[in-house]
Amino acid sequence: MENNFTVPEDIRLIHNILGTSFSILGFFANIVTLIAIFRFRLYKDIYIIFIINLAFINCLSSGFSLTYIAYQSFTVDSAMLHTTIVCRFTGYITYALLGTEIIAIIQISFNRYFLIVHLDLYRKIYTSNQKVIGMLAGSWFIYFILTLLPCTEVWGKLLYDPTRFICHPFLAQDSFTKFFNFFSISISVPPLVYCYIAIIWKVVSTRRKVRPSRVSTVRPSKSQVTPPTKMPVTIITILTAFTVLYVPFFLVELMDPSGQKFDPKVPVLAVYVAWIHLICHPIIYAVLNRQIQKALMKMFRCEKQNKQATVFPRSHHTISTIAA
Repeated sequence: MENNFTVPEDIRLIHNILGTSFSILGFFANIVTLIAIFRFRLYKDIYIIFIINLAFINCLSSGFSLTYIAYQSFTVDSAMLHTTIVCRFTGYITYALLGTEIIAIIQISFNRYFLIVHLDLYRKIYTSNQKVIGMLAGSWFIYFILTLLPCTEVWGKLLYDPTRFICHPFLAQDSFTKFFNFFSISISVPPLVYCYIAIIWKVVSTRRKVRPSRVSTVRPSKSQVTPPTKMPVTIITILTAFTVLYVPFFLVELMDPSGQKFDPKVPVLAVYVAWIHLICHPIIYAVLNRQIQKALMKMFRCEKQNKQATVFPRSHHTISTIAA
């Protein structure tokens, strides 16, 4: 887009409202989840380590990327940026985090897949927390190296889009743009669909095997009956959220990469539909987890009791009990 392009007020208003609110809510929701995990030492669970990784990525996205976009929407009047370096650096970090987040979702999906469908392989792959941390560390290099190519203009370009107040690789409409879209969709959608179909099939078949045992005099334990009945709901929620939030964004980028076919508000709204994941992920991956759910309840209950203890000095002994 040309440097004299003036941002329409309705586009600016969308960024003002959604950019600001999503950055605050997303950062708060994810940082609270992380505090609860570390405060009650839940990180010993391998699955929780994957949640920590995802929540940390979302904290960076909401605290850095969305905050920058919201700030730009209040201060920038045209397509001119203060410096090209700031434009490229912000776009580089934003889309590298986006790609790393997609990989984090895939890693969580495979973790659940192996645990439910192939328990024997799960015990071989996820043998220790150190091994899992190594997996996560390696996953951060993929998109941070890939996005470095358009940032340095080795392959592709990060161009400033005044309707989004950020640089991104889709505006260039070059070979890297096509590769980036194809690569992101191909490594995410097929594996997720396969994992969750396999999990649902396993759960349904397990539930069918459990039902005949109810006829016997020995009543199955709660841990044996609950997983087959509740797991499909969680899986469907995760898969639906990913589809609803991410697919519209990729479809708009594929169908209208130049931003000229649709109304300018359509791609902007598609972007913010995708940004909702910053708020949804703590709910889906954390709140639905019983360990973190209990940790959050304990944390807020303790905070409430501490405030009450501060107001009423007589309950000083209660503070010592809670702290212990």
